[in-house]
Amino acid sequence: MNKEEVYSKVEELLQEITKDQEKRPMLVDTSMNSLGLDSIAIIHFVISLEEQFGIELEDEDLLSENYESIERIVQMLDKYI
Repeated sequence: MNKEEVYSKVEELLQEITKDQEKRPMLVDTSMNSLGLDSIAIIHFVISLEEQFGIELEDEDLLSENYESIERIVQMLDKYI
């Protein structure tokens, strides 16, 4: 799976979690804070990432800086895919 496909899947998951009915495109530098995700939504997102990509994230990959932007998430996922 290439980075564009990973980005697309991450974007889809975020659109589902934020309940973005219009499915507006997100930029690679879109901040997770700007999406208004609370801690429960972030946990749901992490679980969705694991299920979508068939992985189990390691503890060090659960650090908040890995979720600052879509780009950071894709970079973090790169080692699993």
